[in-house]
This record gives sequence, structure tokens and C-alpha cells, in this order.
Amino acid sequence: MKVALLSDINKIEIVSLKRPVPRGNEILIKLKACAICTWDQRAFSGINKVEFPFVGGHEMFGVIEQIGSNIDGKEWRIGDKVAIGLLSMCGNCHYCRIGEHGICSNHNYNKKVGGLPYAGTGGFSEYLAVSPGNLFKASNHIDDAIGAFTEPLSCVIHSIEKINLEKAENVLIIGAGTMGILHLLILQKKGLRVVVSEPDKRRRDFAEALGADFVIDPGNDNPVEKIKDLTDGRGADAVIDATALLEVAKQSIEMAAPLGTVSFYSSIYPKEPIQIDPNWLHKKMVNITGSANSNSHDFQIAINMLSEGIIDPSPLVSKIFPFDEIEEAFKESMGTDNYRTVLKF
Repeated sequence: MKVALLSDINKIEIVSLKRPVPRGNEILIKLKACAICTWDQRAFSGINKVEFPFVGGHEMFGVIEQIGSNIDGKEWRIGDKVAIGLLSMCGNCHYCRIGEHGICSNHNYNKKVGGLPYAGTGGFSEYLAVSPGNLFKASNHIDDAIGAFTEPLSCVIHSIEKINLEKAENVLIIGAGTMGILHLLILQKKGLRVVVSEPDKRRRDFAEALGADFVIDPGNDNPVEKIKDLTDGRGADAVIDATALLEVAKQSIEMAAPLGTVSFYSSIYPKEPIQIDPNWLHKKMVNITGSANSNSHDFQIAINMLSEGIIDPSPLVSKIFPFDEIEEAFKESMGTDNYRTVLKF
């Protein structure tokens, strides 16, 4: 089988390896598609530190090729389409046992997964041998590239479920990249007024075309004042920061309405603290939270939404590359006009 190895910073090569043989409690998956996410880009460029050689890719979708001898053939069948997830979680710590895989105490991108001889997340490989607990069945009519959105959509579902929207009327999403747009697509289904703040005009127009009720240009308008103008001076009932910018993190606190929630969805670069007035927090009763990764429940909801066409991420597919052109795909994925670049096997 073919495997794409990140052998050094900005260097990825395809090698030939022996296909994994599934053990009795494992299922062999033939990967059909894997998207390149921001985390993968940062590993490629050296921002995220990984152990070389490294097999990246975690937005995976495939088909069952072989079933281990100890697995119920009625539940899992050869030819079933599946999303693959949670491979970097240990499954045994306190948080995994209570279903909160996203905060796994032993979460590790540098371990070996799927029967591969190299560390990594495993998605840039033609085959993986995994536990059924890491598989989420999809409709067999779903396009493989759409199925690859299961993992990022599951992360967004996790993010939104952590926010109390019971009394909310409006939500502000800061950043109209892939994850910001996925937040938009789900929040629309909840009947909320969704505002998107984004400095890039093309992305603002894209968010508006996909249903954002209002867009803010933070380059020309003060975004704090603008969101208050749009909400009778209150601010947003929920603020979701989907950017990596420290200055935006500071502003997001000022944008929240009393009783509102500020959720830091993205990791921040550079990693520095921000100041919060505890008296303001005390009086306004604002909730400040974060969200990282997802759990099996989120994965199941995500694959159901994609299978049933409730969420259609197809506008976010910027380009599809054959697996053999992975290095070119990485370079393309890092362009400013890109949303998701998908590899097909």
C-alpha cells in the first residue's frame, strides 16, 4: 500500500509499505478520502512539532475491506462506508471513560495507529486496521469527499453543544474559514440570527452567500461597536472565536452580552494570556469556555447529518487531488483562497 510520510519540515514523500493485517477485534479500512486541515499544515510547515517520520491526516473516510474474526458480521459488513476517528485518544483514562475523548489525558498525535509502523494520525495511508469503536457508519450514497468532513463537523458540533443557547437570539462567529463556516451551517438550523466577522471580503461574501444574516468588516468598522449596534447595545448572546489571533481573543470578551457565552474554539498563536476584569465577569455573568476536538457522540451526530444531507459542506471543498499528488495538495491547501483541499485514494 501507499503511505505519505512527512520526513522533515516541508518534505513529504510516498512510500510503499506492507498492508496491515487486522487482528480478530479489528476491521481493515480502505481509505477513500482524507482532507488536509490546519493542524496538518502546521505540522508540514514545522509550527506543530511532530516526530519524523510522521503519517498525518485525521479527516478520514473509507470503506470496510476486511473484518476480523471476532467481530459481528451483522453489525459490520464489507463494503460499508465509514468515517474513522478518535485514533489519537487512549480510551482508558477518566475522560475517555466518561465519553469526553476530546480532553483525553493521554491524547497523543505521535503514537502509532492503524497497524502502521510510523507514528501519526494515520489518514495519509491507503489502509488502516482499527477497532470498531473508531468507526462511524455512513450512508452508502454519500460522496467520499463529503464524508471526510465528519471529523471537523464533529468538532463544531462539540463546540456548539458546550454553549447554552436556550435564551440566545444571536450568535457572532469571528472568522469565516472552514471551521467558522461549519459553525454557521449548524447554527442556521437552530433558528438563530448569525453574524460573521471577517476581514477578507471574499470570505465575507462567501459567508453571506451561505446564509449569514449580517457580516462585519473589522478592517473598516469597530467590531465591538458594530455587534452592539446590531443587538440594541447588548452584544452577542454567544461569541465563537474561530481565529488564531491574540487581539481577536481580547476583543471577543468585549463583544459578549450579559448572560452570554464566549467560546474560544481555535488555539491562539502566539500563546499569551489576556486580561479579564473579574468584577465585569461577576456583574455581567458571562460564561467563558473553550472547545477542542470531539467525542464519539459528536462523531455519530456528524455522520448522520452528512448522510441525511442536513449539512452540506460541499461549498467548502476548494480542490480535490489524487493521493499521489499530496505534496502539491499541501502547497495548494496553504493558499489564502483555500478552504478544504481533499485527497482521494
